[in-house]
Amino acid sequence: MEVSVKALYDSGLKYVPVSDDKAPLILNHLMLHEMREDFILNSLDHNVENILGMKEFQNLIKSIFDQQILINIDLVKEAGKLELLRVDFLDSISSDVDKLLQNNYDNVTDYTKQFYNIGKEKGFSQLQVKQFTSQADTHALFNLTQNNFSLIKNISDDVKEEIRKQVWEGVSRDESVVQIAERIKNTRIEPIEKINGRNFTIDERASMIARTESARCRNQGLINSYLQYGVEYFNSVVVKTPGTCNDCLDIEAKGPYNIKKDKDKIPPHHPNCNCHPEPAEEPNKDPKDPESFPDLVTGKNVKTNPNIHFADNEFINEYSKAVSDFQKATTNNIHEVGQIYNKNGKLMREFTNNSPEGIDFPNDLYRFGKKQGLGLNMHNHPSNVPIPSKEDIINFGITKSKYGVITSSNSYSVTTFNKPNINNIVKNIEKDYEKTFEKFMQDYMNKSDSARQILNNNLTSNNEKNRLLTENFRKYTANNPNKLNDKLNESLKIYGINIKIY
Repeated sequence: MEVSVKALYDSGLKYVPVSDDKAPLILNHLMLHEMREDFILNSLDHNVENILGMKEFQNLIKSIFDQQILINIDLVKEAGKLELLRVDFLDSISSDVDKLLQNNYDNVTDYTKQFYNIGKEKGFSQLQVKQFTSQADTHALFNLTQNNFSLIKNISDDVKEEIRKQVWEGVSRDESVVQIAERIKNTRIEPIEKINGRNFTIDERASMIARTESARCRNQGLINSYLQYGVEYFNSVVVKTPGTCNDCLDIEAKGPYNIKKDKDKIPPHHPNCNCHPEPAEEPNKDPKDPESFPDLVTGKNVKTNPNIHFADNEFINEYSKAVSDFQKATTNNIHEVGQIYNKNGKLMREFTNNSPEGIDFPNDLYRFGKKQGLGLNMHNHPSNVPIPSKEDIINFGITKSKYGVITSSNSYSVTTFNKPNINNIVKNIEKDYEKTFEKFMQDYMNKSDSARQILNNNLTSNNEKNRLLTENFRKYTANNPNKLNDKLNESLKIYGINIKIY
């Protein structure tokens, strides 16, 4: 759905989707009032702080899409020679485009680390302290890398869709292969914000990503360096260039801000923002790993996850797009849907019982998995609890699924196994899962005010009490999935099972 920038700001939404991956960015002070509708467009022409490596990152992104367009042009010319030019013929190169993206994954990761480390080094220099690395760095880098790769993948999808449109128009008008190839060469894609009816070129989209995300990575490094030394207050500082916006100047003037409470004041405040944070208090003598940090991708405070390692990038590389698309497609579903991918990353089947209570795993896929293994074994939970059930974990293990994924509307879990075969320990896994789950539920009953109110209500029947308790427990678990997840990981780690929530 196309919507103007002004309409988004006037809508009163807490989060405004202005990034290429359609993920929410923080609603900053500058988004609380009407903003010139040409602001983002004009900001493409502003001078920005030249972070070391930003230009190279921009050129990398541009080169990926240049190659994608050349692949399509070559295909169209070849198809024209064979008289096979049809719109669906372009589907045959999806694997080539996917391979192009995969081959550049390490490059995207390297630039993300480079920008983040520039921020860390600058932060330690500002504080005049020794360098320090902790798990919060790994967690933040993981999120930033996933974000940057997703942004590039989404532009790739937009390019693919626009090329299909151009080929279709060319074929319908009986244009020559040369004319259609020229159409592809001049492909322009729509931004999330369509401003004054003008579409962005691919180069402009690539430029916006490089400028904004290099700054986001650097600023995340700065903020995490402050937290590692106990600094809780910062100022948002403007690097003044022609075109610097008044809103950023206003944010600067009203500092300092608290990192955890005023995370919406942490730059970047908008695409192509030139601002950066600076510390507003003295550091502690000794560093330590912060328990949480503001994630500049989502705009939320996140608890530092000790289980995230960069080996997880393999999952992002292979299946993050499939999980993201599935999650969006099933967000409002009232029944469970399953998708199975083989080890080569190809979708084998989608299936459902049209029931919110569960899903029957196809017998042939079950046998296939037991024999050859699966790549991605995924389904949604309409309850919005992204935790695998006891049955889910057993299914993931027996079908030798590389990744077992459960999605909810705003998060998902990935279950992995360090042991190749769980057939001989299924009963032990089930027993320990049940024991952990029952203890978690009992703790909820004992500590939750809402649970006590339900239990103490003498006017409510036992059946109604059970229904209300189940409903409230699901809500509690959906809002606090990490609490249950941590307890399950503790009890199941002896079986080589690990569950991570994203």
